[in-house]
Amino acid sequence: MQEYSSIDNLLFVVFGFLLILWPYSSTAGVDSAEVRAKFEEEYNRPIKEPLSIRILRSTIGPEEWWKYRRIADLGPAVIPHIIEKMEAGDFFITLSLQMITKKFFEKEEYKSFGCRDSRDEAKLYIYWWREGRKQTPQRFKKLYTEWQSLRKEGETEKAKEKYQWIIDMGIIVLPYLIEKISEGDTALIPAVSELTDGEVKEDATPEECVRWWKENKERWYIPIEGDPGEEEIKKDDK
Repeated sequence: MQEYSSIDNLLFVVFGFLLILWPYSSTAGVDSAEVRAKFEEEYNRPIKEPLSIRILRSTIGPEEWWKYRRIADLGPAVIPHIIEKMEAGDFFITLSLQMITKKFFEKEEYKSFGCRDSRDEAKLYIYWWREGRKQTPQRFKKLYTEWQSLRKEGETEKAKEKYQWIIDMGIIVLPYLIEKISEGDTALIPAVSELTDGEVKEDATPEECVRWWKENKERWYIPIEGDPGEEEIKKDDK
Protein backbone atom coordinates (compact mmCIF):
# COMPACT_ATOMS: atom_id res chain seq x y z
CA MET A 1 0.00 0.00 0.00
CA GLN A 2 1.04 3.63 -0.45
CA GLU A 3 3.34 5.13 2.19
CA TYR A 4 2.53 8.55 3.64
CA SER A 5 4.72 11.29 5.10
CA SER A 6 4.34 12.58 8.65
CA ILE A 7 2.62 15.71 7.29
CA ASP A 8 0.16 13.58 5.33
CA ASN A 9 -0.55 11.51 8.43
CA LEU A 10 -1.18 14.70 10.41
CA LEU A 11 -3.63 15.85 7.76
CA PHE A 12 -5.49 12.55 8.04
CA VAL A 13 -5.75 12.99 11.83
CA VAL A 14 -7.06 16.55 11.47
CA PHE A 15 -9.49 15.59 8.72
CA GLY A 16 -10.64 12.59 10.72
CA PHE A 17 -11.43 14.88 13.65
CA LEU A 18 -13.35 17.21 11.36
CA LEU A 19 -15.22 14.22 9.99
CA ILE A 20 -16.59 13.53 13.47
CA LEU A 21 -17.58 17.16 14.08
CA TRP A 22 -19.00 17.88 10.63
CA PRO A 23 -22.82 17.78 10.76
CA TYR A 24 -24.33 14.88 8.86
CA SER A 25 -26.96 15.65 6.26
CA SER A 26 -28.22 13.58 3.39
CA THR A 27 -30.46 13.46 0.36
CA ALA A 28 -32.88 11.03 2.03
CA GLY A 29 -36.33 11.48 0.55
CA VAL A 30 -35.02 13.67 -2.29
CA ASP A 31 -35.97 12.94 -5.90
CA SER A 32 -33.35 10.80 -7.69
CA ALA A 33 -32.82 13.39 -10.44
CA GLU A 34 -32.20 16.03 -7.80
CA VAL A 35 -29.78 13.70 -6.01
CA ARG A 36 -27.84 13.28 -9.25
CA ALA A 37 -27.82 17.03 -9.83
CA LYS A 38 -26.53 17.74 -6.32
CA PHE A 39 -23.87 15.07 -6.70
CA GLU A 40 -22.65 16.40 -10.05
CA GLU A 41 -22.59 19.94 -8.68
CA GLU A 42 -20.28 18.95 -5.85
CA TYR A 43 -18.24 16.58 -7.98
CA ASN A 44 -17.56 19.22 -10.64
CA ARG A 45 -16.85 22.02 -8.18
CA PRO A 46 -13.44 23.37 -9.25
CA ILE A 47 -10.40 23.06 -7.00
CA LYS A 48 -8.78 26.48 -6.60
CA GLU A 49 -5.47 25.23 -5.25
CA PRO A 50 -2.79 25.29 -8.00
CA LEU A 51 -1.99 21.94 -9.57
CA SER A 52 1.72 22.66 -9.04
CA ILE A 53 1.13 22.43 -5.28
CA ARG A 54 -1.29 19.53 -5.37
CA ILE A 55 1.06 17.24 -7.28
CA LEU A 56 3.71 17.60 -4.56
CA ARG A 57 1.53 15.68 -2.11
CA SER A 58 1.25 11.93 -1.84
CA THR A 59 -2.32 12.37 -0.58
CA ILE A 60 -5.18 14.79 -1.19
CA GLY A 61 -5.06 18.35 0.14
CA PRO A 62 -7.49 20.21 2.41
CA GLU A 63 -9.62 21.64 -0.40
CA GLU A 64 -9.98 18.26 -2.07
CA TRP A 65 -10.81 16.65 1.27
CA TRP A 66 -13.69 19.06 1.80
CA LYS A 67 -14.93 18.35 -1.71
CA TYR A 68 -15.20 14.65 -0.90
CA ARG A 69 -16.69 15.49 2.49
CA ARG A 70 -19.46 17.53 0.83
CA ILE A 71 -20.19 14.64 -1.51
CA ALA A 72 -20.35 12.28 1.45
CA ASP A 73 -22.78 14.63 3.19
CA LEU A 74 -25.29 13.84 0.45
CA GLY A 75 -25.65 10.41 2.04
CA PRO A 76 -26.14 6.82 0.84
CA ALA A 77 -28.36 7.92 -2.06
CA VAL A 78 -25.29 9.08 -4.01
CA ILE A 79 -23.35 5.83 -3.64
CA PRO A 80 -24.34 4.54 -7.12
CA HIS A 81 -23.03 7.79 -8.63
CA ILE A 82 -19.79 7.50 -6.67
CA ILE A 83 -19.37 3.93 -7.91
CA GLU A 84 -19.85 5.13 -11.49
CA LYS A 85 -17.02 7.63 -11.08
CA MET A 86 -14.80 4.99 -9.51
CA GLU A 87 -15.49 2.58 -12.35
CA ALA A 88 -14.59 5.37 -14.77
CA GLY A 89 -11.17 5.66 -13.12
CA ASP A 90 -11.57 8.22 -10.32
CA PHE A 91 -10.21 6.28 -7.35
CA PHE A 92 -9.79 9.39 -5.17
CA ILE A 93 -13.56 9.58 -4.66
CA THR A 94 -13.26 6.31 -2.78
CA LEU A 95 -12.78 8.61 0.21
CA SER A 96 -16.39 9.81 -0.11
CA LEU A 97 -17.56 6.21 -0.20
CA GLN A 98 -15.58 5.42 2.95
CA MET A 99 -17.02 8.47 4.70
CA ILE A 100 -20.59 7.46 3.88
CA THR A 101 -20.41 3.72 4.42
CA LYS A 102 -17.74 3.58 7.15
CA LYS A 103 -16.81 0.29 5.52
CA PHE A 104 -13.23 -0.82 6.08
CA PHE A 105 -11.65 -4.06 4.99
CA GLU A 106 -9.56 -6.42 7.07
CA LYS A 107 -5.96 -7.24 6.15
CA GLU A 108 -7.04 -10.67 4.95
CA GLU A 109 -9.52 -9.09 2.56
CA TYR A 110 -6.88 -6.78 1.11
CA LYS A 111 -4.51 -9.70 0.74
CA SER A 112 -7.05 -12.02 -0.88
CA PHE A 113 -7.99 -9.31 -3.38
CA GLY A 114 -4.34 -8.59 -4.16
CA CYS A 115 -4.49 -4.91 -3.18
CA ARG A 116 -1.25 -3.04 -3.78
CA ASP A 117 -2.31 0.60 -4.04
CA SER A 118 -5.25 3.02 -3.98
CA ARG A 119 -6.45 1.89 -7.39
CA ASP A 120 -6.71 -1.69 -6.19
CA GLU A 121 -8.48 -0.51 -3.05
CA ALA A 122 -11.03 1.31 -5.21
CA LYS A 123 -11.61 -1.92 -7.16
CA LEU A 124 -12.16 -3.75 -3.87
CA TYR A 125 -14.83 -1.24 -2.86
CA ILE A 126 -16.48 -1.57 -6.27
CA TYR A 127 -16.55 -5.33 -5.85
CA TRP A 128 -18.02 -4.92 -2.36
CA TRP A 129 -20.78 -2.70 -3.71
CA ARG A 130 -21.58 -4.87 -6.71
CA GLU A 131 -21.21 -8.29 -5.08
CA GLY A 132 -19.74 -8.35 -1.59
CA ARG A 133 -22.49 -6.47 0.23
CA LYS A 134 -24.94 -9.20 -0.76
CA GLN A 135 -23.12 -11.38 1.76
CA THR A 136 -23.65 -8.89 4.60
CA PRO A 137 -26.34 -10.95 6.41
CA GLN A 138 -24.19 -14.08 6.38
CA ARG A 139 -21.00 -12.27 7.37
CA PHE A 140 -22.70 -10.41 10.20
CA LYS A 141 -24.22 -13.63 11.51
CA LYS A 142 -20.82 -15.36 11.38
CA LEU A 143 -18.95 -12.54 13.13
CA TYR A 144 -21.69 -12.07 15.70
CA THR A 145 -21.71 -15.78 16.55
CA GLU A 146 -17.91 -15.88 16.81
CA TRP A 147 -17.91 -12.76 18.98
CA GLN A 148 -20.47 -14.26 21.35
CA SER A 149 -18.50 -17.51 21.62
CA LEU A 150 -15.24 -15.69 22.37
CA ARG A 151 -16.93 -13.67 25.11
CA LYS A 152 -18.31 -16.81 26.73
CA GLU A 153 -14.87 -18.42 26.57
CA GLY A 154 -13.27 -15.41 28.25
CA GLU A 155 -11.15 -14.59 25.19
CA THR A 156 -11.39 -10.85 25.81
CA GLU A 157 -8.82 -9.59 23.31
CA LYS A 158 -10.01 -11.84 20.51
CA ALA A 159 -13.59 -10.83 21.26
CA LYS A 160 -12.62 -7.14 21.01
CA GLU A 161 -11.03 -7.78 17.63
CA LYS A 162 -14.13 -9.56 16.37
CA TYR A 163 -16.31 -6.73 17.70
CA GLN A 164 -14.22 -4.25 15.72
CA TRP A 165 -14.64 -6.38 12.61
CA ILE A 166 -18.40 -6.03 13.04
CA ILE A 167 -18.03 -2.25 13.26
CA ASP A 168 -15.74 -2.24 10.22
CA MET A 169 -18.56 -3.70 8.16
CA GLY A 170 -19.94 -0.16 8.25
CA ILE A 171 -23.38 1.38 8.49
CA ILE A 172 -24.79 -1.38 6.31
CA VAL A 173 -25.01 -3.53 9.46
CA LEU A 174 -27.08 -1.00 11.43
CA PRO A 175 -30.38 -2.88 10.83
CA TYR A 176 -28.81 -6.08 12.17
CA LEU A 177 -27.29 -4.33 15.17
CA ILE A 178 -30.59 -2.67 16.00
CA GLU A 179 -32.37 -6.00 15.66
CA LYS A 180 -29.99 -7.67 18.13
CA ILE A 181 -30.22 -4.72 20.51
CA SER A 182 -34.02 -4.90 20.42
CA GLU A 183 -33.65 -8.54 21.45
CA GLY A 184 -31.64 -7.47 24.49
CA ASP A 185 -27.98 -7.45 23.43
CA THR A 186 -27.04 -4.04 24.83
CA ALA A 187 -23.32 -4.72 24.32
CA LEU A 188 -23.83 -3.70 20.70
CA ILE A 189 -25.04 -0.19 21.52
CA PRO A 190 -21.48 1.28 21.53
CA ALA A 191 -21.05 -0.11 18.00
CA VAL A 192 -24.16 1.75 16.86
CA SER A 193 -22.90 4.87 18.62
CA GLU A 194 -19.57 4.68 16.78
CA LEU A 195 -21.14 4.07 13.39
CA THR A 196 -23.57 6.97 13.83
CA ASP A 197 -20.89 9.41 15.00
CA GLY A 198 -22.49 9.62 18.42
CA GLU A 199 -26.05 10.31 17.27
CA VAL A 200 -26.92 7.26 19.32
CA LYS A 201 -25.29 7.64 22.73
CA GLU A 202 -23.26 4.80 24.19
CA ASP A 203 -25.54 4.75 27.23
CA ALA A 204 -28.74 4.72 25.17
CA THR A 205 -31.41 2.19 26.06
CA PRO A 206 -32.56 -0.47 23.59
CA GLU A 207 -35.85 1.42 23.25
CA GLU A 208 -33.99 4.63 22.38
CA CYS A 209 -31.92 2.79 19.77
CA VAL A 210 -34.98 1.30 18.12
CA ARG A 211 -36.76 4.66 18.14
CA TRP A 212 -33.71 6.39 16.67
CA TRP A 213 -33.54 3.86 13.85
CA LYS A 214 -37.21 4.25 12.99
CA GLU A 215 -36.82 8.04 12.87
CA ASN A 216 -33.49 8.18 11.03
CA LYS A 217 -33.04 5.00 9.01
CA GLU A 218 -33.56 6.71 5.65
CA ARG A 219 -30.43 8.80 6.26
CA TRP A 220 -28.29 5.77 7.11
CA TYR A 221 -29.82 2.78 5.39
CA ILE A 222 -27.92 0.93 2.65
CA PRO A 223 -30.27 -1.58 1.01
CA ILE A 224 -29.73 -5.30 0.80
CA GLU A 225 -32.60 -7.38 -0.49
CA GLY A 226 -34.37 -9.19 2.32
CA ASP A 227 -32.68 -7.50 5.28
CA PRO A 228 -34.65 -6.27 8.32
CA GLY A 229 -34.12 -2.60 7.46
CA GLU A 230 -35.66 -3.06 4.03
CA GLU A 231 -38.69 -4.81 5.47
CA GLU A 232 -39.23 -2.01 8.01
CA ILE A 233 -39.06 0.67 5.32
CA LYS A 234 -41.54 -1.23 3.16
CA LYS A 235 -43.94 -1.44 6.12
CA ASP A 236 -43.62 2.28 6.79
CA ASP A 237 -44.31 3.09 3.14
CA LYS A 238 -47.64 1.26 3.18
